[in-house]
Amino acid sequence: MDIEELKTTASLAMVELHDDEVARLSDSVSDMLNYFSLMQKADITGLEPTTHALAEYSTVREDIANSNPIPSGNLVENAPENDGNHIVIPNVL
Repeated sequence: MDIEELKTTASLAMVELHDDEVARLSDSVSDMLNYFSLMQKADITGLEPTTHALAEYSTVREDIANSNPIPSGNLVENAPENDGNHIVIPNVL
């Protein structure tokens, strides 16, 4: 990417670049653009979308009911603040 294109792009993105940064970033941005063009040439026909390139298993555990549940009365009693039947949570908005 030439220096004028980089300055224009930075201006449109409302990023202030100093002269010493422009020269250094010009090479880095050019390298990224070259890499992106290589990625566009890759054949991805038949590949399923993924959330992570290395995900081999689901990180979400199965939702299984606990065989020894805590009685709800104990939960309410141990809460920092309750109204007798419910746990009171402070407003966040």
